[in-house]
Amino acid sequence: MGIFRQNNNASAALPDLISHEDWKLVLMECKMCPRDATKWSVQDGFFDGEITSKVLPIHQACALMAPREVIETLVKCYPQGIKMKESAFHRTALHIACQTNAPIETIEALVHFYPEATRIQDALGRLPIHYACAHEVPSSTLELLLREFPESCKIGDQNGWLPLHVACRRGVSLYELELLLDCYPQSANTLTDKGSSPLMCAQKGNSRHHEEMVQYLEDYIKRSEQNEKDLLSFDTWEPAHKLSTIHHRNVAAKGA
Repeated sequence: MGIFRQNNNASAALPDLISHEDWKLVLMECKMCPRDATKWSVQDGFFDGEITSKVLPIHQACALMAPREVIETLVKCYPQGIKMKESAFHRTALHIACQTNAPIETIEALVHFYPEATRIQDALGRLPIHYACAHEVPSSTLELLLREFPESCKIGDQNGWLPLHVACRRGVSLYELELLLDCYPQSANTLTDKGSSPLMCAQKGNSRHHEEMVQYLEDYIKRSEQNEKDLLSFDTWEPAHKLSTIHHRNVAAKGA
């Protein structure tokens, strides 16, 4: 997310105040002119300082990690705004907040007002949790997203990347890695559309977490494979055991 410039003089007041991160004045402006929260503006370089998008004030506020009070005020001024998507990548406010590593209090407010946002994919097929995994959010944020929509761990983007692939490529703590694997154990062996496993993604990373992530994934996969072998051995042994028991019972019955 890069620095962006407002480019619509018709509704400049609130966007300008947000762009300067003057949150007290933003709250005052919302109180005096609540309708300003409903106005769209074109923001040059809204994404990565390069991609222009048409956004609402709530999108802009989330991009600048506004405090919870600001988000709650914008939602009260325009409840539908939290459901709206910006024009470039069709992302909701929750997508943007996760992408910019907004405070957990802000994420909590967004999920509280619109929990369905955790289920919405953007133009790239990504859920908010994909962006959370890509930007080293606090564990509490990941826990919240998983608690609200556990099935998110099974959903890949348009290139088949699960949240686990993203987390392994960008680097997360072992605790966060465990959260994702506990939610969907099969994801450890799931491949992207181009054939990359989570382990391969981790091996390509270079963050402070990657070395321990690689070791953890290798051990996790070995344990999973051993568990499958043990189950297979049990499955093949059990019928034979049952047949043997039935055979002895039949022999005993004939002898009687």
